[in-house]
Amino acid sequence: MTLALGITAGAPAADFMLTPAETVKVEARGVVMRPTLDASQRRGTVRAAVLIDAPPVVAFEMMTRCSEAVIYVPHLRVCRVRERAADGTWEIIEHEIDFGWYAPRVKWTFRAEFSPDYTIAFRQVSGDFKTNEGRWEFEPVANGTRTLLRYHATID
Repeated sequence: MTLALGITAGAPAADFMLTPAETVKVEARGVVMRPTLDASQRRGTVRAAVLIDAPPVVAFEMMTRCSEAVIYVPHLRVCRVRERAADGTWEIIEHEIDFGWYAPRVKWTFRAEFSPDYTIAFRQVSGDFKTNEGRWEFEPVANGTRTLLRYHATID
């Protein structure tokens, strides 16, 4: 069975259409990644997609809890909510990532803005990057029982 995993018109993170081969990879529980670097190889863009066996509300809830962040952020050592809106529409979050002996720890603080069950937009407010911003989008598929999670980030 093939899912209809096409782009939603006008969706900023879903700025790429999965090819037939990528659709097969996502359906087989693979992750599609499309990284690009600028000529200086300092600034890059990453687009990614993965299929999650849970409805968007469940995937969104998991991804907005620091206690769960270590599952989907490689090398994450610290996740701390420093501030949050009373209405739950945004948080200021601190991350520290340790790549091991071959690279220094990376620290950054970002503002995450939430559109429940649909998007998490983030942008750096301080830290070791010049730029780190993007968004996660949660697209219901299979009658809403699964989620196509799309990611787009620009990092310098």
